[in-house]
Amino acid sequence: MKVLCVTLNPCIDRIEWYRQSGGEPTRICHYIGGKGVNVARMLQGAGIDSCSLSISGGNADFVKRLCDREAFRSVLVPTQEPVRIMTMIVNGPEHRIYQVCNSVNRITQRELEQLIDKYHALLEEDPSWVIFSGGVAEGAEEALPRMVSAAKAKGCKVFLDSYGLPFQNALSSHPDYIKPNLDELRQTVGELPKGGEIEAVGRLMQYGARNAFLTLGEAGSYLITPERTLWHPGFAVHTVSPIGSGDSFTAFFVYGMVMGCSLEESFAMANAAGAVNAMHVKSGQVTLKSVRRLLAKGKPRAERTGTEDA
Repeated sequence: MKVLCVTLNPCIDRIEWYRQSGGEPTRICHYIGGKGVNVARMLQGAGIDSCSLSISGGNADFVKRLCDREAFRSVLVPTQEPVRIMTMIVNGPEHRIYQVCNSVNRITQRELEQLIDKYHALLEEDPSWVIFSGGVAEGAEEALPRMVSAAKAKGCKVFLDSYGLPFQNALSSHPDYIKPNLDELRQTVGELPKGGEIEAVGRLMQYGARNAFLTLGEAGSYLITPERTLWHPGFAVHTVSPIGSGDSFTAFFVYGMVMGCSLEESFAMANAAGAVNAMHVKSGQVTLKSVRRLLAKGKPRAERTGTEDA
């Protein structure tokens, strides 16, 4: 296993297609989701041996059937509460999209310890990268710092894509990369003065993160390292849905680094993957071929100077 993807707040993605608002859906599909699950799917599709660790919930049989459809290896820890469902409603030929999410997952202390035991067993397989993606299930708030610390102790590269207090508490374990977007940055540090985003990311790095991304949706992204700050303007594409673009960014940055690409090349691949994802209804389905195609033919957006909301 090259990459272990940990999702502490997974979901079942449900998409309903309608010809117009109201009436019965013309099509419904389900697939296993949650940010780290999406990352594992795309990495495996790109040829990187990946494993997803998450919870199965009270609807475990359904979750397992959805996981069995996937190419990546999935390790599930049974929990009593059903896994949450994220419903995307797609209306009309213009693909007007609305997303409805139920509450956060919940996990007991006993279930959490089982999850951590599974995690330590997977660390013994010596993954080169461990990726933590998304929020944290209720009851698992203290697990994220412990898990990041354990991965660093094993010598793994750690990519931490989360937010809030559990994320902030994990920074002292020195994750190699963090990746808030503007909303997640605000959820972690509070409201930001105009133009103060880069400074706020710098404060997070002072807590222990070695490098940090700040993703801005259609407006591109920053990569802040101790030595320099890089900016990529993003790509001019027709956006259908931005949901999952952050996961695509993470997957293909790590893909580039695993494959020995430079930091700049991996950063460009990440931005291209996020743009490719935004062109489709289903999230987390980006392929290596589509990323390479956009890199070869896509036109970056015009340059910009600030970090105002896109």
